Amino acid sequence: QEADDPMAETVIAVDSAHETQDAGRAVNSWQREQMNRWRGGDLAASPLYWAALVTFAVDGAR
Repeated sequence: QEADDPMAETVIAVDSAHETQDAGRAVNSWQREQMNRWRGGDLAASPLYWAALVTFAVDGAR
C-alpha cells in the first residue's frame, strides 16, 4: 500500500509487517521494494525514509 506521504507509507509498512509471522523479513522485503523504486527514479522512495528502520518484538509479542 502506498501513501501520498513517504513517512506515512513507512509507518504503514512497519505496522503491516507486525501483523505477519516474521516481521523482520516483511520489513526487509518492503525495504528492498523501496530500494528498487528508488533505483528506478522514484524520489518518493528515498532511503532517508526507509534505510535505517529497526523493528523488534519483546518476549514474542507483536
